[in-house]
Amino acid sequence: MNLTHLKVLIRSFFIQGSWNFKGMQNIGFCYAISPVIDEVASDKKEKKRSLSRHLELFNTHPYMASTILGAVAQMELEGEGRDNEKIREMKIVLSGPFAAIGDAFFWSTLKPLFSITAITAAFLGSIFSPIIFILLYNSFHIWMRVKGFKEGLKRKAGVISFIYGLRLPVTSKGLKGFFFILLGIMVSGLAYFFTPDLIFGKIGELRVLLIVPVLLMAYLIHKRVPLILQVYTISILIILGFLLFG
Repeated sequence: MNLTHLKVLIRSFFIQGSWNFKGMQNIGFCYAISPVIDEVASDKKEKKRSLSRHLELFNTHPYMASTILGAVAQMELEGEGRDNEKIREMKIVLSGPFAAIGDAFFWSTLKPLFSITAITAAFLGSIFSPIIFILLYNSFHIWMRVKGFKEGLKRKAGVISFIYGLRLPVTSKGLKGFFFILLGIMVSGLAYFFTPDLIFGKIGELRVLLIVPVLLMAYLIHKRVPLILQVYTISILIILGFLLFG
């Protein structure tokens, strides 16, 4: 990785710096790729023309954007930027799937998982729970940005094979099981610490009551039961529990 590559990588962290309705992340992408354009453009007219190509609509998950940026940067450096249609098609083809994969893995799985982990650590008495969340979450997302960018440089349009090899959807499905287990632990901990002493004898029953719906939810999700049935099942179980133990 040379200095130009490093500049693009650093700028990729600011790809969301200028959102707009017309082009979404296009200004951020153009800003990130501009060090490459500065290197390959022979004059101001060519630079303007090259940058304008990257002001078209672009929208993907911000952590996955560096992978596409790496591929585009290398194609521009190798002179493939003159074939605007090739780069344009690659950006369109990759941005949609990468957005869906990134949203499901980082925001729907890792963020709640590590949030519950940090909250659980806080209830166990750790004052470092915010640091735990920051370290856990950012270690994954920064690795994805850097590794994805390097793979983009190396594989260009073939970088999709790298993302496929990570098996993020499968990993996401597996991690969600830990999320519900930790959620059950946290909820039972709340019951333990905040239940009045007058019903101390029922704490054990209440903890079981609160853990069971969470574990059942994990099982229903694993079996791909429709969401509406999940909601009804859990609601009925909670109502019955409070009628019995409340």
